[in-house]
Amino acid sequence: MKNLRFLLLFIPFASGVIINCEFKTYTYSDIGSGYECKLNKDPSIISPNIVISSAKGTHQASMSHEKVTSFYSWSKAIHYIPYGLNKIFPNLFSLFIANGRIKEIHQKDLEQYPRLVYLTLYDNDITYLEKDLFKFNTELKFISFNTNKINQIYPTIFDHLKKLEHLHLDVNQCVDKREDDRSGVLELIKKLKIYAGSLLFLIFK
Repeated sequence: MKNLRFLLLFIPFASGVIINCEFKTYTYSDIGSGYECKLNKDPSIISPNIVISSAKGTHQASMSHEKVTSFYSWSKAIHYIPYGLNKIFPNLFSLFIANGRIKEIHQKDLEQYPRLVYLTLYDNDITYLEKDLFKFNTELKFISFNTNKINQIYPTIFDHLKKLEHLHLDVNQCVDKREDDRSGVLELIKKLKIYAGSLLFLIFK
């Protein structure tokens, strides 16, 4: 029995989820053009540490998994950030996971995407943003936590993101602000520090 407990301790990830993609080209005003895996069937990501093992779908002519730069999901069946997308799509730099049920996000969830430029977690249930969440994501230019339930933000979380030009924190419990240029982002970060740890932060709208 002791050996069994030892083995279970070192199996942190569950694998085997296959996703179905609609592969398409895209043009977004904030990140330009690219090639996208748009999730067209809902996988079941309702427990943590789920690993995506493969992706199915018909590629456009001359395209492949290696050409995919963006992952797009609009699914209530996603409760956690999945793992493995970076292995399937090695050139991924955009994550759009919206209308889900994600309640928490951790540094380890994003560490697998060191080249991440665009992150949207619009319309989820996230309640807080932890210290060093973006430690390994220094290329980020666009971050959106619009329409979540955030009531706590670590005040220095964005300090090292020198390329950040878009920061959307609107429609949350402790903050309702968005900025779409570098100077505005810096001002918003400054205000977050002023109000953090204060009762005033609860009404920072």
